[in-house]
Amino acid sequence: MSSPNGSPSRNGALETIYKRYGPGRFTAAGSPALGAGYAAVIAALAAALLYAGTTVAADWIGVGSEPAVMAAFALLVLPFVLPAAFLVGVVGWRLLPSRRPVAGAVAGIFGTIATYLLTLFGFGSVVVGAAVLSLSGATPLSAAAFSWGVIFIAFTLTWWITVPLGCLVGWRYASAVRGSDHSGDGSGGVPL
Repeated sequence: MSSPNGSPSRNGALETIYKRYGPGRFTAAGSPALGAGYAAVIAALAAALLYAGTTVAADWIGVGSEPAVMAAFALLVLPFVLPAAFLVGVVGWRLLPSRRPVAGAVAGIFGTIATYLLTLFGFGSVVVGAAVLSLSGATPLSAAAFSWGVIFIAFTLTWWITVPLGCLVGWRYASAVRGSDHSGDGSGGVPL
């Protein structure tokens, strides 16, 4: 795809990057549902790295506080966020296969919020489990409150990156699946 002056268009460059490095490069990504899971993981990882980079940059220009703590926080939650994002992407696609980019964008927004909730469940299970087994010195109730507080603060600090990014990735993934759909049923040519 070229612009009128003969140079590659922005959309053509995005297409090339997406085909070269996008979810289609992963194992079993031919399945639209698994591809949606991979796309959600890529979005979650990108959001965490973007947030970590933003906090460090904000400190460099003198408007941030504790950039090392904030960046570490973004990276330490990845073991909970990435599996949650994958699961939400797969289940979300199976429940609502997006045949239109707009539906993919809306699914991306809801998927982002569902990822926070599933992360709360996973993180909370570990923290409360440690309290129940007397491994942390906390009561189960205080551990549950701590878990909720961590995820609430995470949402408060990161929604401005994660929600638009989830929307963008949902839109782009639905567009890619729709563009590769040669079967006419919206499945991307692969049985669901």
